[in-house]
Amino acid sequence: MDDSTRAVLDQLERELAASTLNQLGRDRSMAIDEIIRLAREVERLRERPRHPPYRKSVQGAVFPVELLGLKDVCALLAASRSSIYRWMEEGHFPSPVRTGARSVRWRVDDLQSWRSSLRTTAERGQPNRNL
Repeated sequence: MDDSTRAVLDQLERELAASTLNQLGRDRSMAIDEIIRLAREVERLRERPRHPPYRKSVQGAVFPVELLGLKDVCALLAASRSSIYRWMEEGHFPSPVRTGARSVRWRVDDLQSWRSSLRTTAERGQPNRNL
């Protein structure tokens, strides 16, 4: 709880102790309880992550459960934006999901499957045409 909220609560508690009117006391007590509840709610919301829940992949990389933006895709695959767009143009990369007029995201499961297919191809000794 910040200092200004604490000061308001202290003032309300002092006024409550000095009051002899039962109704005023009940009103002030309810106000204190509500301020405390709201302050806790604000703290909880400030601490809440802004992204969807996270999980770990088999390689230990951490990423959102469902969808990734281009910046996160580049970090996950250690690839540049231009490489991603080139692979998409060549038809080698998973298709994105349009999430807005100017926004696309990629499904994490599609990216993992694509990356696994690259490893499988490399293990067979076949040239990797995706890269």
